[in-house]
Amino acid sequence: MKNLTLRAQIVILLLFAVHFADAQNPAITDLYGRYMFNGECTLADVATIPAENNYYVAILPGDGENEVKLLGMMGYSGASVLVYNQEEGTLKSKIPGSETKFPGSILCGTFYTSYMAVQLTAMDLTVSGNGNSIILTSNADFNARISDPDAKASYSLAGYSAGFTLTKETRNKTIEDITGTYDFVSDYLDFALVDEADLVFPFTIRSKEGTNDTVILKGFFGIKDVTIEAEFYPEAGLIVLPIRAALPNNMYFGVRPENTQGMFNYNAQPIFFVEDGQLTTPSFFILDNGADDVLTMPLMFTFLAGNAKKVSGSTGIRTLSAGSMDITAQPGALRITVPEATDIRIYNAQGTIVAAAYDDTVSANGLPAGIYLVKAGDRSTKVIVK
Repeated sequence: MKNLTLRAQIVILLLFAVHFADAQNPAITDLYGRYMFNGECTLADVATIPAENNYYVAILPGDGENEVKLLGMMGYSGASVLVYNQEEGTLKSKIPGSETKFPGSILCGTFYTSYMAVQLTAMDLTVSGNGNSIILTSNADFNARISDPDAKASYSLAGYSAGFTLTKETRNKTIEDITGTYDFVSDYLDFALVDEADLVFPFTIRSKEGTNDTVILKGFFGIKDVTIEAEFYPEAGLIVLPIRAALPNNMYFGVRPENTQGMFNYNAQPIFFVEDGQLTTPSFFILDNGADDVLTMPLMFTFLAGNAKKVSGSTGIRTLSAGSMDITAQPGALRITVPEATDIRIYNAQGTIVAAAYDDTVSANGLPAGIYLVKAGDRSTKVIVK
């Protein structure tokens, strides 16, 4: 009886040791959130990639058991699907079946311009730390193949040497921090066949009644009737939009399930990183308006990445940065400032120049409400005047 008791004690101690070992590694839910990437970028063939170093990525819940989605590598919004082994403290690429030779995912893809980034190598990360102090360290190189017609490169390689890290960061934002009106600007238009949509537009964020983690975006794409419900991660300062959602007027956010003529949606869930007074996104956005039965082509509006500046106070004064340009917009007026004198021009929606000078600052007053195009040297962007 004493021997049996001793054996039972040993078993209990072993079970406790195993449980304690598991407890040293974070739960899968602890992995969700925002991470800062840091590592050495290697470019075999020089390719233009959205981000090389010191940028944010997001880890979100996956679709399967013990799976997570990693979005934002190299500034692309497509998801790498990883499987978490809590006992070993590892995150490794989910290897697809024989239908594809790629161990990861398509990080970015557009149907009409052939712009695409495809993950070539499997990801192998070691998880250390716990709670809000989690560091993911890569045990292998990470490489992707990029097709970018704008860079005149059929295929380029870009990636990182083993040893790069993803460090979890917290923002501790509240619903009140993000509710309000924003002016959104994107510089990369891919496909435009929905007349009422635009690259530059105001939209609002409000909380969904009765929740602390759900928000409503209204007016996205510049269409006032469009409302999108999104998840809010307060600790991470992260807004996660759905991969697809039905909209009014037979439109779809993302690619509609029955779409057989449009583009595929390679880019997983669009996300916004919340900063003080602004939102930034690396994501690819698709507005699907069905198909033109006569021309048998999709009616879509798509763009890549952008930032949204929060409209503060009741003065209507808004500031935004577009590369080297600082733009101040207020009712009836625009002011453009650049680091040094260059050719600055402001155009109205009809293409007429309303202000121009070779200077480091140009102002225009008495402007009717509308969208204006600002050019400074080889840089251009659109801005809203109310």
